[in-house]
Amino acid sequence: FVRRWRKDASENWRQVWAGLLGPAAHVPSLDPARDMSRVTRAITTENSGALREFVLAEAPFDLSRAMTSLDQGNQFERSTVFGLSIWQKGGFALSRVGPRTIAVGGPAEVDELVEVRLGLREDLKITGQLFDRFQALDQDSAVRLISRDPANLPQLFPPLFQPELLSSCELFGVALTLQ
Repeated sequence: FVRRWRKDASENWRQVWAGLLGPAAHVPSLDPARDMSRVTRAITTENSGALREFVLAEAPFDLSRAMTSLDQGNQFERSTVFGLSIWQKGGFALSRVGPRTIAVGGPAEVDELVEVRLGLREDLKITGQLFDRFQALDQDSAVRLISRDPANLPQLFPPLFQPELLSSCELFGVALTLQ
């Protein structure tokens, strides 16, 4: 189905894929479909109501070559935080936070994930009932999503969820396996 959909409705596929992956869909020198084994997105709401999104992308291989290509190109500005490189261009930033993991997204969020990796900040873990329900979703799924605020999901995933469905929920969870 996915292969046929990718071929027959390629524009729709790109919109859905970009909506699911968020900033991870725009990592230079990596093809998300081939080079990423997992993308984790955490979206939080600040007290002011502003959304913040934290994205980690994992590859099935060491990311040294991809990071070297960023260094050799002149598209991104490079800075370091205690030895970890952060590449930035406009409102997009990325940094390698593990041998196979990169943080991607807005500069402030990537900086925060780098600081978490270095132990300078507390981890952004979820706990309690929401985490228990998230863990209950099929962990082998291609997509796992849970939200305490389903009415705001159309801002993040416009082509996927109908506002009528989400406005009638207090808690929304879904697990999808794409085969």
